[in-house]
Amino acid sequence: MNNDESVGLVKYYKSFKSTYGALAALFTAIPLWSKAVPEGYGAYIFPPVASLEGPARIGIFAVAVVGTYLAFMTRGASPRGGRIRTVVALLFALLFIFVYLSLFHQSVRVVDIPTRNISVLVTVGRERTDFAKKNFDGQSDSDMLYATGIHDADVRELWTPDSLRNSRLSLCLAYAGVILCLVMAFSWGVASELRKSKAAVNV
Repeated sequence: MNNDESVGLVKYYKSFKSTYGALAALFTAIPLWSKAVPEGYGAYIFPPVASLEGPARIGIFAVAVVGTYLAFMTRGASPRGGRIRTVVALLFALLFIFVYLSLFHQSVRVVDIPTRNISVLVTVGRERTDFAKKNFDGQSDSDMLYATGIHDADVRELWTPDSLRNSRLSLCLAYAGVILCLVMAFSWGVASELRKSKAAVNV
């Protein structure tokens, strides 16, 4: 990387103080700060993937950070090209949102806990274990969770490991797609604003 590119990259990240930059930073950090949201609400901001949660948060955060750099490297030379990139990224984000919502509807169940006055979201699999088929034949996913509990060990008794893993990974991948597209869209916005301000100085 030459000196001009280094300076450009530094200026680019300094420009994240703008509105576009604040939005890019917000979505980059959402896998981390959503951990602080009270139980019962956090699963609406980050997918409830149980044992995968820690690695998924770190992995999606890393992908988002890389996304800001990819946006810089692919920013192009013209403001119009930057706007087109931003619009395309937002459209892809919308597509991933629909995919994520569809997977969420198929794989996530809400379990009310009256004693704690909260509702907990639990990701379930597509295929039940022999134990579940024998003991809960004809019962809904929610009924089984009420009967056995919502801890990961309980959930693993009810759905096969492969089906649970597929459900959780699918949610994580769709969610990562949403985050990456939004981060890149707003990062391209930062680059576009930086380019316009540089052009105004050179006039």
